[in-house]
Amino acid sequence: MPKGNGTGTAGPDRTITEPPAARVVHAINGRLRLRVPDRRGDTAYFERAVQVLGAGAGVRGVRANPVTGSLLVVHEATTDAVTALGEAQGLFRVAPAPPQPPPVPPSTAFLAGLAGANRGILNTSGRRADLGSLLALPLLVGSLALVVRGTANVPALSLLWYAVGALSLGARLNDSTDSLPEPPSEEIDYGD
Repeated sequence: MPKGNGTGTAGPDRTITEPPAARVVHAINGRLRLRVPDRRGDTAYFERAVQVLGAGAGVRGVRANPVTGSLLVVHEATTDAVTALGEAQGLFRVAPAPPQPPPVPPSTAFLAGLAGANRGILNTSGRRADLGSLLALPLLVGSLALVVRGTANVPALSLLWYAVGALSLGARLNDSTDSLPEPPSEEIDYGD
């Protein structure tokens, strides 16, 4: 499919095309970052965008990064006024923001991390040890050491109780490892 120049007009070897989609990546008072993925790498397009947007009322400056397909507009106007200027000049059309996934509750993310650690321990040990048994072992040793010394019976019972809880956690993780989500990915879009 032939690419147009994004202006809505046809050049000698260009076809009339719809302006590329842009999405607002980041917007706060006085600062707007747009991503135009279809024009990534198109230096001429971004040079024109800098000129057109930079001449707009209330725009203090525009920086473009053709490599990432990104425009940063520093402005005194409203975000809507800046995007309307870009749309009116045929630079882009603002696409609706993609739906955001629901946030993962911290407890779910924590359990997913524990389940991942448990899977790693199970795989490394050939299924002879799990997270619960590795947590329970030092607690049991500490409890027995206190009993042998004859001191601190209450702390010894507490350690024993925690050891049983760790074994129970290991059993629950083993039973539900497949039903827990994977840990959240580390990929974050900073908009640059």
